[in-house]
Amino acid sequence: MEELTTAIIESGVTSVDERTIDPRTMAIPATLQDALEARLDRLGEAREIARIGAVIGRTFGYSLLAHVTDIDETELHGILEDLTASELVSRRGQPPDATYTFKHALIQDTAYNSLLRDRRGEFHARVAGVLESEFPDQVETASEIIAHHYTEASDTEQGVDWWTRAGRAAAERFANNEAID
Repeated sequence: MEELTTAIIESGVTSVDERTIDPRTMAIPATLQDALEARLDRLGEAREIARIGAVIGRTFGYSLLAHVTDIDETELHGILEDLTASELVSRRGQPPDATYTFKHALIQDTAYNSLLRDRRGEFHARVAGVLESEFPDQVETASEIIAHHYTEASDTEQGVDWWTRAGRAAAERFANNEAID
């Protein structure tokens, strides 16, 4: 209900009565996903940032996002403010230490699925490469995340290498079920 109400408000309708709009013919999205897609479409430039964030995960950091995108830092700040103002994501902290979280997993899924498969793979490859090169202190603790991104990028060789690393790291922590997985 919240998403449908927001969709109606964002469409510019301020009142519904017999003199303005017939509520039976008003364009109301048929599904929640349609409502979310419509909200994402109205974001303009922030839509692409939401999509990249969705590739990174339900929660994504400003620093990683800034390395993955080709957007100027000042412009990125503004776009992220718009995205936060849309209430599709929330922010904790201030850039460059800020983290953003999608309000709901369905919002992330909708943004993620709105990317074409090839473009999605490109972003996964960029995320994996940035994690590997720009965040070396997190490599050992994030090996399964890097492996996931290489796998989704269809880079089998890198994916297998990183899954192996993740398995070994889990085995060293005596997390045997995780190591097997």
